[in-house]
Amino acid sequence: MRPLLLDGPPPRWLWPVCAGVALILVVLAFAVPGEGGPARGALALLAAAAPFLTAVDLRERRLPDLITLPLAAGCALILLVTAALGGEWSRAGLAALCALGATAFFLVLFVLAPSQMGFGDVKLMLSLGLVLGWQGPFVTIAGVMLGLVSALVFGLVAMALRRAGRRSHLALGPHLIAGALVLALLTA
Repeated sequence: MRPLLLDGPPPRWLWPVCAGVALILVVLAFAVPGEGGPARGALALLAAAAPFLTAVDLRERRLPDLITLPLAAGCALILLVTAALGGEWSRAGLAALCALGATAFFLVLFVLAPSQMGFGDVKLMLSLGLVLGWQGPFVTIAGVMLGLVSALVFGLVAMALRRAGRRSHLALGPHLIAGALVLALLTA
């Protein structure tokens, strides 16, 4: 398995800052009013991984399997346990379908334009689709769209400020994560 960072060691402050932000996001995930229960654990797991995924993607333009795959497995396990405890199997099935749909959509985008999107973004959609899908298909679509619109706006602003060109590579993961977290927190 590849190491977390390939481009050398990060600045000394990076991981402590990521850990601090992760702690804040996890507390927020549990503190936000709304539906409680074990399903909140999947949102908290995503919140904990978000700063680390964002830091790696911004630094290296990739989302490492070392985080994305255990995150997807952890979210699936938490939602399966939630479904078993609360008898919400239909909701778990809907979350799985949303995750598969979002992942399939990104897989098609990846196949159509592999130079424009990394496969890490496709794998990230497993986790995001599960967390958002627990709230329903509309929330899944809205969360993904919010992330894509955020990336588009960011890219247009970067081009207007001449910090990027039409061929520049944009780290999509942070925008997808932010869109998912915002929607998940608003609909939890």
